[in-house]
Amino acid sequence: MKLNYDCIRDILFAIEDLSMPNSLITSNKLAETKFLKNYSNNEILYHLQQLDWSSYIITPSKHKTLDGMFFVNDLSPAGHEFISNIRKDTNWNKVKSISKEVGSETLSSIKSIAENVISTAIKTSLGLN
Repeated sequence: MKLNYDCIRDILFAIEDLSMPNSLITSNKLAETKFLKNYSNNEILYHLQQLDWSSYIITPSKHKTLDGMFFVNDLSPAGHEFISNIRKDTNWNKVKSISKEVGSETLSSIKSIAENVISTAIKTSLGLN
């Protein structure tokens, strides 16, 4: 399956919205949120797995998946940083545009582009550009 970066962003928003201390979020609960209503269960599961492998989410050490559901504890610090950098739609659209322009659509390149977009915005805001 090809990565869908809008799905990844929406999953991170949904986890951020639902996470509570010492609780588990199921993929079924995520799928019910306003963020993920337009994605199939398989697409959500695939992208949760990608986020887990990339250390953007925290999952239980055992039984990440059970009976077709994926379990999530919370966003990791890297996940919080990433979602913060792409929260604003204008920044997200710049990230996607640059990614397509340079022809690199890996999660690590999206992260790097997002960091640079934010860095440039900070410099512009401080009058350093």
